[in-house]
Amino acid sequence: MKPNDLRYVVAKADAERILAGQLEQVKARSSGVYGLHHATIRHFLDNMGGAAERTAGRLVLDEAGILRWMIEDAKLRSLKYAYQRFAVVSYYLRALVQAGLIGTDLLGQFKIRHGNRSWSCIARALQSSDPIAALASLEPPAPLPGPLDASIEPFIELARAMGKKYKHHLQILQDLNRFLISESVPSLQAVDTALLERWIRTKTCSPAVRVNKVRFVKRFFEHLRGAGMVEHNPVDVTLTCSAKPLHTFRPFIFTQQQIAAILAEARRLPRSHSFPLRQQTCYAMLAILCALGLRHGEARRLRVCDVNFGKDTLFIDQTKFNKSLYVPFGPRVGRCLREYLEDRRGILPPLRNEDPFFVTSWRAPLSGNTLLRSFHTILGAIGITQPGHRPPRLHDLRHTFAVHRLLRWYREGVDVQQRLPWLSTFMGHVEIASTQVYLTITTDLLNEASTRFYQHCGRLIAGESQS
Repeated sequence: MKPNDLRYVVAKADAERILAGQLEQVKARSSGVYGLHHATIRHFLDNMGGAAERTAGRLVLDEAGILRWMIEDAKLRSLKYAYQRFAVVSYYLRALVQAGLIGTDLLGQFKIRHGNRSWSCIARALQSSDPIAALASLEPPAPLPGPLDASIEPFIELARAMGKKYKHHLQILQDLNRFLISESVPSLQAVDTALLERWIRTKTCSPAVRVNKVRFVKRFFEHLRGAGMVEHNPVDVTLTCSAKPLHTFRPFIFTQQQIAAILAEARRLPRSHSFPLRQQTCYAMLAILCALGLRHGEARRLRVCDVNFGKDTLFIDQTKFNKSLYVPFGPRVGRCLREYLEDRRGILPPLRNEDPFFVTSWRAPLSGNTLLRSFHTILGAIGITQPGHRPPRLHDLRHTFAVHRLLRWYREGVDVQQRLPWLSTFMGHVEIASTQVYLTITTDLLNEASTRFYQHCGRLIAGESQS
């Protein structure tokens, strides 16, 4: 086991400031939790660096020093208490990273290098007669070199630099690389259509998902061919056409009455100890999704400092394709957000600028799964379903926003074509074509468009019919 050589020097005053902030966060939980955090981090800081450095008001954080503390500390504790203390220190180190005092969560990196095992497993190894050997046994074996090793990361980094996420796409290429290793494929040039056919046959996903995987692999090899790393693309056209034709997707457009029912039901959601603000959080979150057409990820990532009540704007930082934008909101949305903030300040104090705006408990940001489960609970309670289809998505609220905005413009008699660039800009799109994806034709919208058309061209049609 070889520790990394990262070394950080932190002013003791800064370390104490972060400790005070962490204790402030946990003091309302219980005296036991507060005592655990206070005693653990205090003992940890007192053992970081030499006596001379601590006397000079500095702490030295490196993995070697942290490992020494972990070994000594684990010998003095029960297994459960030892791994609880490690988890507390890891939480503290992440706070130092967030504050910019250190560049890496040293304990998190230590955990990853040891197979990302649980703190319980690591504590058990440290309490053994030979902790160094026990830790070494936890390290995963070095992976065998694969033909795609040198090509995957540059390709993914290039795509991400262009604003693409490519999280699951990275997993596809890594899975293919592992398969090629198992097949003893020596190089990129040795990858052929037969190999890719065998790889895709190992997938148990649906035919459509398999085709999507193959199409991405084709894109990857096309990139390699353009870079001169392979002479031809081994993905045969037949591999990309083996799925059944996909049905045209049609989003669910909520009516105004359904939106009102959703918001009303959000106020009746049962709360829990781990989510004391469930009613207020889900109501405020769904309200701004409906009123402003945000992506739910944009709303979930909002920080307290991103909501400007003086200018009535939300700052959306680094959204899709790495864009940032300001979204204005009206008085009703402003009142909703202020009420939520007051409720949160009363139940989960204190409130800091960098904290997530929407939380579950103790500054834990609201996750997509938590919001989605609450959304489906609401839809089930008020009976909104799509017989024969999957339930409406959270993203359908964004589609609904765009359609209702267009409908209002028709009813107000304004020039809709002239206003479309406004809608495109408001929704964070670079071009109107991206906005048009959201403009699903509904019966109401079709009726309004027909009425507008008849107002302008009805006389011509009537004249032709009389002649």
